[in-house]
Amino acid sequence: MRTCSARAPSTSDSAGPRQQADSGATSPRCQLIRNGRLYPQYATTQESTLAIARRAIETIVKYQAISDLTRIKSHATAAHAQLRFVAIPTEFTEQAKTEFDRDYMQRLFEVGRQVGRKSVWRPDPPLTAALAAQNEPSE
Repeated sequence: MRTCSARAPSTSDSAGPRQQADSGATSPRCQLIRNGRLYPQYATTQESTLAIARRAIETIVKYQAISDLTRIKSHATAAHAQLRFVAIPTEFTEQAKTEFDRDYMQRLFEVGRQVGRKSVWRPDPPLTAALAAQNEPSE
């Protein structure tokens, strides 16, 4: 599989985007696999500093992932490439019992394999975590 790197088109390119499109050339495709969830996971949080901080960091990381997808999509568009991505589906609700839960990892791997075989790729990043759950592609 080829690696996709995005760059903005420069004025020194021999053929502009319209000429490249008219010449029958296909735009590069970038496929990104996000090893994480993009949708909210509702849970009760204990009233302790550590528990609240942990939950806040989980939320920040989730929104940072959405921001990263948006930025990558912007770079791909500027480079006349198509970005498609996939993340852990909302149907997979299991949680790891420990930091390195081997059974959980194997089940998650199998879900990833099934999603990959169905070729369910999303074209646009969600604007928020709540929209990520609402706009998940159907099989």
